[in-house]
Amino acid sequence: KELIADHKVGEKKYLLINGSVVEMRSADNPETLVAAGLDGVWIDEAARIARKAWDEGIYGRLLDKRGWALMSTPPKGRNWLYDMCMNYPQLYGDDFAAFQFRSLDNTAICLCGRCPEVKRHPCPELAREIEIRKRSLPPVYFKQDYEGSFESFTGACYPEYAPLIHDIDPSDIPDKSAFHRVIAGVDWGYTHPAAITVLGICADRIYAVDELWERGLLVDE
Repeated sequence: KELIADHKVGEKKYLLINGSVVEMRSADNPETLVAAGLDGVWIDEAARIARKAWDEGIYGRLLDKRGWALMSTPPKGRNWLYDMCMNYPQLYGDDFAAFQFRSLDNTAICLCGRCPEVKRHPCPELAREIEIRKRSLPPVYFKQDYEGSFESFTGACYPEYAPLIHDIDPSDIPDKSAFHRVIAGVDWGYTHPAAITVLGICADRIYAVDELWERGLLVDE
């Protein structure tokens, strides 16, 4: 607080005692980011802004003053930020660095309230909550949101699949007479396997009751 000389609430701007100016901006409309040069920028939730906001807005404002950029974010698929992390080390060398941390690595999160006092890390309550999320979320979502991993959703048929939610004991599947509709999905193949899935619909639930996945089958087989 002692560093702030003035706070212009309407302009979302802080004036510091050394003459520096800190502005708060939204990247929802990239056109509003085109303005005077910047000495530096911090982008929170960077993976959620559009590539255009960086390429045509923020990046150009940093060039004027050879400014720096700090980005903090969980990944969001393999989008423009993934491309940056893959390509910028070769383009910029030591001027670029990327760091990956898991949620469990965050020493600032304590759910039990005792960790700072006993100097304990990780928080056991946090570890428990993350383990619950690991068991209840589809693996790709867990890796992305809790392990900071750039996951690809391209070609994923069922990214929402979570074993803890969707796997049940076969004895819990209703008798076929209880299904008011049965649907089969077929993807013919020979060198690439043929695949058939049979679904039974009962009330508001859909059960996968049978499947086939096999190479070398003819259609009449």
